[in-house]
Order: sequence, then structure tokens, then C-alpha cells
Amino acid sequence: PILIESTFREEYKDLTNPPSLLLLHSIIYCGAKYYDDPSWSTAERLAHIEKTEILYTRALTFYDKKIEMDLLCQLQSLLMMANYKTANDQCLRADPFFIRVSLDLCYALGIQKNPDLLPNVSELNKKLYKRIWWSLFITDTVYSFVFCKPWSINESVISAVPMITKEDLREDPNDPSDDQTYETLYFINRVKLTICIRKICDNMNQMNRQPPKAGVPRSNCMGECEQMMREWIEQLPTSLLFRINSPANNAFNASLSLEYYSILLLLYRMYFLNSLKPQNKDQSFSSWGIVFKAAHMVALIAKYALENNCISFCQMLLPFAMNIAGLMMIYHLYNKDKKVHNIAKQDIEIFLEVLYGVSYKHFYDRLTYFYLKTIYEDKSMQA
Repeated sequence: PILIESTFREEYKDLTNPPSLLLLHSIIYCGAKYYDDPSWSTAERLAHIEKTEILYTRALTFYDKKIEMDLLCQLQSLLMMANYKTANDQCLRADPFFIRVSLDLCYALGIQKNPDLLPNVSELNKKLYKRIWWSLFITDTVYSFVFCKPWSINESVISAVPMITKEDLREDPNDPSDDQTYETLYFINRVKLTICIRKICDNMNQMNRQPPKAGVPRSNCMGECEQMMREWIEQLPTSLLFRINSPANNAFNASLSLEYYSILLLLYRMYFLNSLKPQNKDQSFSSWGIVFKAAHMVALIAKYALENNCISFCQMLLPFAMNIAGLMMIYHLYNKDKKVHNIAKQDIEIFLEVLYGVSYKHFYDRLTYFYLKTIYEDKSMQA
């Protein structure tokens, strides 16, 4: 939502004379990066990737050569590239570069402040500023979370900007039907989930700083984390709930649910791994059942996304989700219940199939596929 679509379409009707070459070519690159056709052969996919990289180089050249002097257009373009040109591509100018420069531009424009304190900014741009700020917050949090990096945006700065609302995302101020679109509901609830991710990660860091005691889980913060996750899922609109075999499932609820269950897995994995005793794979914990169900849900969501060609929509957290769910299911391969063992085996094969299916696009997907496949096939590495 970092663009006002109606305004953009009006201003860029004549593509031979666009207001911003940088912004136009950034959008073209992102569209090409996102686009996929299930009927393509491997050769056609590789050719498409090559053309997409040319589009990226062209957009980046406009930025490097300082063709665009408007700070807002620069910010919108870099933020788009931060979401689509990821560190998975082994590119030096990947997420950290784009995120940090985007954050500097936010400071230059005053976007990190409460919009009500910006008297010289129009009401429309105040709403746009909030949309851009929370989009950057999501990108920074997910990148830092997946790659174990420190947050670029401090907690004190985040709290200065009011929470995003339906009114901020409304394209037409006189059309309240915009409030119930999948895009609007998805973005608001993704911001809320991202806030939960940050708080949970901060709590887990506090838990890690506690001195370890053998056989005693560092669970002081578990109750608060569980409560945050429970409250988020309970307030989620019905249209964004992913249900098994439901015809109402779509890319939006699949993506949100994939993130939710991945965070749940990380939370409980830390809880019970801290209490595991060496050489005893048959231990039972209250969280084992939750971990198994969450990992199985990740497998069902991933299978849906693969079969319905919406993997690209879930791309940002996909490798992390497949990896953590796969590792949890490897534990369940040693379950004495044959049914649980078979489900775990089937789910791991789904994770590998999904990772293999997207490995042609991103280096990190290929690396995760190799890592999970090696552990799955080599029992000596499961000890």
C-alpha cells in the first residue's frame, strides 16, 4: 500500500513521459519478479529470471545515477525493491541496503513522526506516510527476524506513529466498501502480527540471557507470548482464517496463517528444546502436541499455496517456515505412534517439494532445501 493506486494510474497514463522513471521501472521490475506461470518449462523460467534481473539493473541504475530527485519517489521505489530484491539473491544490495536507505529517507521526510504534527503535508499524503511507515516496519521486522539481525527501527520510534486504520487504506474517501477488501484487512492484521513477532523476539532474547539450569525451561515470558498469539488469532476476521479444504481459502489467509504458525513453532521449539535431555528422543512435553499440529498446518498451507500458484505471495517467510516445521517433524519421525510417524514423513516431503519448486528463484530457498534434505536423509545428523 505504499502507492495510491488511483493517483498512480492517472499520472502514468502516458508511459512515454512518466513523472518518475525510477518509480515506473521499479514497479515493472517488481511485477516481473512476482509473476509466475505454472505452465512454464525450466528453460522458460530461467529466461524469465534473466529478463527480470535486467529490469532490476535498469531500475537501480536510475537510482544510482540520481535521475530521480523527489525523495518520496525514491522511498517508494527502494521500499519496493527491499521487498522483492531480497538477500536470497546473494546480492550485496539486498534487504539491508534498501531498508536502511528507506529508513533514512523516512527521517528526511518526517514520516517517522505522528502525521498530525506535519502541518505542511496534505491529508492524503499523511495517510500515505502512515502506509509507507508500517510497510517499512513489516519489511524490517521480517528481514531481521529471518536473518537474525538487529532491528533497524527502535521501539521508541515505532510508538510515535499511530496504528494504521481502514481509513488510511481507503482509496476513495467516500467508498466505505474499501474497508472490507482482502487487501485492507490483510495489511492491518499483518501489521498487528508483525508487532507480535517483535515483542516475542524481544521476550525470547530476555529468556536467552537468563542463566541456564538443567531440566528447567526458561519459561518466564511464555505466558505473555502465548497470550499475544491467542489474542491475535481471536480478533482475526473470518475471511482471513485459513481452514482445511475450505473453498474460501486464498493467498491472503494462507500467507498470514503461514506466518502465524511459523512463529508459534519457534516459540514452542525454544521452550521444549531448552528442557531436552541428551540421548532421549522419546521425552514428552505439553507443547509436543501443539508443535506437531502447528507443523502439520504449515505443511497443509504450503501444499495449498503450491497447488494454487500463490507461493510468491508467501515468499518472504517461506524458507524459514519450511525449515522450522521440517525440523520439528524430524523429531516426530521417532514417535512410537506409527500414524504420527507417517504424517511427519509426508509433511517433510511436502516441505522439500515446496522448497524445490521455488529453489530456481532464490538462493536461500536452495540452501534451505539442501539443508533440510540432508538432515532428513542422513540419520546420523538427527542425533
